[in-house]
Amino acid sequence: MSLDITPPKVIRLIFYFCILLVGAGFVLGQNIVQTPENEKFLKVLYNTDNGLPQNSPTSMAQTPDGYLWIGTFGGLARFDGLNFTIFTTTNTPQLSSNRIVSLATDQDGTLWIGSEEGDIVSFRNGGFELLWKSQGPPRDGIINSILTDGNGNLILGTSLGLKVFNLKTKQFTDYGQNELFKKNTVTEDAIRITEQSMDEDGTIWSATNGGIVSYKDGKFANYNVFDGLPTNIIYSVKSNPKGGLWVLTPNELGKFENGKYTTIYKNQPNEPTSSKLLLSQENHLFFTILNTLYEFDENGNLVNRLDLSDVKKSSIRSIFSNREGQIFLGTDNGLIHLKKRYIRTFASYLNSNADPTYTVIEDAEKNVWVSTDYKFLKWKDGKFEPVWLDKLGFEWQITALGTDADGHLIVPTKLGIYKYQNGKFSQIFDQPVTLGNNSIFTDKQNRIWLGSIDKGIAVLENGQLKLYSAKDGLVNNTVVFITQDRSGAIWIGTKGGMSRFENGKFTNWTMEDGLSNNYVRDIYEDQDGAFWIGTYGGGINRFKDGKFTKITSENGLPEEIASRILVDDNDNFWVMGNQGIYSVSRESLNDFADGKIKKVYCVIYNKNDGMEVSEGNGGNKPAGWKTSDGKLWFPMVRGGIIIDPNIPKSPPPPVYIENITLNKEKIATLDKVEIQPQQQNLEINYTGINFTKPEQVQFRYILEGYDKEWQEVGTRRIAYYAYLPPGNYTFKVIATSAEGLNSQIEAKLKIKVYAPFWGTWWFLTLCVLALVLIIVYAYQKRLSFLEKRRLEQDAFSRQLINAHESERHRIAGELHDSLGQELLIIKNWSLLLLRQIPEKDKNRKQIEEISETATRALDETRNISRNLRPQYLQKFGLTETLQNMAKKIEDSTKIKIKISIVNIDGLFSPEEELSIYRIIQECLNNIIKHSGAKNSQLNIRFIAASLELTNSQEKVEIVIKDDGIGFDLVSKRKTSFGLDNIVQRTELLSGRYIINSAPGKGTTITITLPIKSA
Repeated sequence: MSLDITPPKVIRLIFYFCILLVGAGFVLGQNIVQTPENEKFLKVLYNTDNGLPQNSPTSMAQTPDGYLWIGTFGGLARFDGLNFTIFTTTNTPQLSSNRIVSLATDQDGTLWIGSEEGDIVSFRNGGFELLWKSQGPPRDGIINSILTDGNGNLILGTSLGLKVFNLKTKQFTDYGQNELFKKNTVTEDAIRITEQSMDEDGTIWSATNGGIVSYKDGKFANYNVFDGLPTNIIYSVKSNPKGGLWVLTPNELGKFENGKYTTIYKNQPNEPTSSKLLLSQENHLFFTILNTLYEFDENGNLVNRLDLSDVKKSSIRSIFSNREGQIFLGTDNGLIHLKKRYIRTFASYLNSNADPTYTVIEDAEKNVWVSTDYKFLKWKDGKFEPVWLDKLGFEWQITALGTDADGHLIVPTKLGIYKYQNGKFSQIFDQPVTLGNNSIFTDKQNRIWLGSIDKGIAVLENGQLKLYSAKDGLVNNTVVFITQDRSGAIWIGTKGGMSRFENGKFTNWTMEDGLSNNYVRDIYEDQDGAFWIGTYGGGINRFKDGKFTKITSENGLPEEIASRILVDDNDNFWVMGNQGIYSVSRESLNDFADGKIKKVYCVIYNKNDGMEVSEGNGGNKPAGWKTSDGKLWFPMVRGGIIIDPNIPKSPPPPVYIENITLNKEKIATLDKVEIQPQQQNLEINYTGINFTKPEQVQFRYILEGYDKEWQEVGTRRIAYYAYLPPGNYTFKVIATSAEGLNSQIEAKLKIKVYAPFWGTWWFLTLCVLALVLIIVYAYQKRLSFLEKRRLEQDAFSRQLINAHESERHRIAGELHDSLGQELLIIKNWSLLLLRQIPEKDKNRKQIEEISETATRALDETRNISRNLRPQYLQKFGLTETLQNMAKKIEDSTKIKIKISIVNIDGLFSPEEELSIYRIIQECLNNIIKHSGAKNSQLNIRFIAASLELTNSQEKVEIVIKDDGIGFDLVSKRKTSFGLDNIVQRTELLSGRYIINSAPGKGTTITITLPIKSA
C-alpha cells in the first residue's frame, strides 16, 4: 500500500474542526515561521541584583589582563564574567566621584577613568592614581570620552569641548572655544563632544552637537550641515578600516568619506537611534533603534536585527565588544550581555512546541524526522512540515524510528512496519508489531531488529518475525538500544546490562563484569575498535580489550546520565543527560581511561545557552542524530534542540588572586602576605576570567610547603587555611576553562608565617639545651645513686662474705680443736685398748671398727676444716693451693682435669685470693656433683688489658671447662645458689664472667679479673 504524505486541504480543515469539537486542546499541523530575530545572540541581563553597583552603565573598557571595566553612576565595576568587584569613593580614595562617565585603555594597558565632575584617574599595575581633580563646578566639563594619541597626551572629549592633557606636565590645553569650531556652525551653544574615534593615520574624529570635528597635531577641521551632513547633532563616529568614517545621527546611519556624506540606513519616523556606535572585531557595525539592535557588515549592508524589548526598557548609554567578540550594552535597565547563539530550539521554527520529543533521525533524502508527543514532523530545506498519520493508521505517538540498509525511513507501528521513500509511505511488514517498541535498527544484512519494553528483542528476516528473550540468553527483556559493530555482531543495551549477539549466541555483561550501571542507553564503536557505553546512572564506560573503564561525575562528567552519544567531525563526544548536553573530546576520555590524566573537562550546554529546558529525553531511540550538515539534533522533555558543534573555544582563562583576608581583615598586597603569631584564618579569593562559560571555569591550587599535591576544587573560588605552621610557603592557583584549557600563567602568592617566641629557633635551642642539661644532671644523679647503691651492696656483700669466711674459720677451728681432738682421743683409746686385748678376743673386732671409724671421722673433720679454712693459702700461696685442690679432686674422682695455671701469687689481696679460691672451688664442686663429666680443664692465664680497664696493665683470665651434661642457663639461674655465688664474687672483684652451657653441650665458665696496680 502507498499513500501520499500531504492530504487535501479540505481534509485538513475538517480534521482541525473535529479536533476542536472533541476538545483535544492541541494542533497537529503548524505553519512555517522563519528564524526569529533573536536567533543569533543570547541575552543576559546584569543589574544591581547581580552585583552591578548601579543600573546605568555609562562606559566600558577591557584591560590587557582580561577584566571588563564598567563605569556607572554608582561607581566603577570590574567584571570577570561571573562576579563584579566594586570600586567607589568609600573603598578607593583615589576616586573622587562615583559618577563614572568614560573609560579607555591605551597601548600600555593603563585604564583611564573620567568622571562627571571632570576628574581623571588612572589604574595601572593594580593601583589607582588621581591625575587631575577638577577645580570647576560639579558637572562642568564632563569627560564623555578619552583617547590617547601615543605622544603622552590624553585627548578628552568633554561637555565644554576638546581638551588635551599632557601626562608629563599634567597641564591642560583647552580647545573648547576655538574659532575653528564655530566655522559655519548653526549652534550658538558651547561645543559638546559626545564621542571620539581615531583613524589609522592618527586623526581624532569627534562627534559633537555642532557637527564632526577632526584633530591632528594641534590642527582642527569642522564638518556640519553645510558640508552635507544631515544634522549637526552627531551621536557617534567610528573610523572605518576600509576608509572613511561611520556616522550616527538621531535619525540615520551614514558614511563620511573624502568630505562627502552618504546615507546608509534611515530610520522610520519617530524611531530615534541610540547614542553609540560599535565596531566589532569583524568590522561589523552595531547600533540600536528603539528596542532593536541593528548589525551592518563592513560594506554597510544590514545583516541582522535583534529584538531587545524583553531586556531593554530605555535608551542605550554605552556599547562595547570584548576580545571574545561578545557584545555588551549599557542601558538604564542594566548591562546586557550578548553571546552568539549556537543552539536553536524547535520553537525557533514552530509557533509553539512544548510537547516532549521522542526520537530524531535523518534519512537518505536528507529529511530529518522528529516524533513528539502527538506530532510527527519532517524537516526539509530549513523548515518543519507536519506529517498526517491518521490516513496511515499510525498511532499518534511514534516511539521509535529507524532507517533501512539504504537509509530510507522505517517506522514500527501496531499495524506493521512502514517505509518512507520518494515522498510516500509504504507498508513493508503488514503484521501488527505489539512489542511496545522503543528502538528499531536495520543491520548490514537488511534484517530489522525491534527492541521491546519487556518482551525482549525481535528480528524481522525474510518476512518472519523471531523473538529472543532472557530465556534464549538475552541479559534482560527491556531492550533500549540496538547497533551493529564492524564485525557484524549485534550489540544490545537493556535495563539489565549489555548483550552481544553473534553466531546465534548471546554474550552478556553486567555490573558484576565491571559495567558501572546495568541500564545501558547507548553503545558507540569508535574508529579504534573501542566501545563507549552510555548508561542511565553510571556515566560513560569504555569497553576495550575486554575491560571496562568507568568515567563518572567523580572524574569530571557533569552527571551520571548518558542517554545518547553523538560524535562531531572533530572527534568530540556530545552526550545528552538530564541536566543538559555536554561535550568532551574522545582524546581526553581515552587519556583518562589509559591513566594519563586524572580528570576530564566537559562543556555543559543548558538553558543558559538558549534551550527551553535542560533535560534530555533519552528513553526512545534514536535519542539524537548527527545530520549530514554536521548539526546535532537532540530530543528534550519539552521540544528539541539543534546544535552547531563548531563552537569556537574560549581562550585560556587568565587567573588572578583578587582578595586576601587574614582574621577577616583585608590585606592590601596581592603578591605576598606575612602572618604574625596571633593571626590566623587566611582566605584567598581568586578568579579565572571567562565571558563564555564563566560558571564552568574550574580551579586547582597548591600551597607549596604545606599541601602534598594539587587540590582539585572544581568551581570554588576561595582557598581557606585556618592555621599554618611557621615557615615560608608559595600559593599557586590555575584556572581551567570548560574546554580544558589551562591559564597560561599561574597566579602566585608568597606567604611567610612567623613563629611565636616559643617557636623561634633561639627559644627552641635554649629549650633543647635546658632539656639536655636536665637530662644530663638527672642521668648523673642516677648514676651517682646507682654507684652509691652498688658500693653499698658491694660493701654489704663483702661484709657478708667476710662474715661467712669468719664463721667458716670459727667452725673450722672448732672442728679442728674440739671435735678433732675428741676423735683423736677416741682413736688413741681404741688403739691402746687393741694393744691390751688378745688377738682372739671376741671384742677385738668391734674395737678395731671403732678405731677405723674414729680415724675416718677424724680425716673427714680435718678435710672439712681445711675446706672451711684453706690453710694452704697462707702457707703455700694461691697458685699452689689451686693446683693442689685440682689434683686432689682428680685423685679422688674419675674426672681427668687438665691444669694450666700461671703464677698469680701476690697479685691480689688475701681477701681477693680467698674469693678467687672460692669461685674456682664452687666451679669444681659443681663439676663433681652435677656435670657427670669425664674431662675438665682449669686454665688460668694472663691476657692484655682492654680499653675499658684503664687502671690495669694486665688481666687474669680463668677458664673452667667440662664435657658434662650441661644445663639450661635461664632456668638454672633461677634455682642455683652456686651460680649466684660465682657471679656475686666475680662482680665484687670488678671482674666479668661468661657462662656458656646448653643441655648435652657441656659447660664453659670464663672469668676475667683485673689486676689492680699498686
